[in-house]
Amino acid sequence: MNSMTNEFDLAAYSDKLEQATLGDNERQWVQEILERLEQVTAENLRLRKALLRVSGQSGSRMSTKLKDALYE
Repeated sequence: MNSMTNEFDLAAYSDKLEQATLGDNERQWVQEILERLEQVTAENLRLRKALLRVSGQSGSRMSTKLKDALYE
């Protein structure tokens, strides 16, 4: 995972996995974990974007409500 961009590079980890001295069962297990990590990372990014959209929309409403309350 690249900490600068929060991107997950499955291919890079898969290459390292091929070089590791693991049994077939362990190799398959680690590959499944890596694939799940990639899925969760992508889902996390989608959720962050959705949260930013929602907070941006409600943020302007909140500031309007605050401004109205200050003018009263």
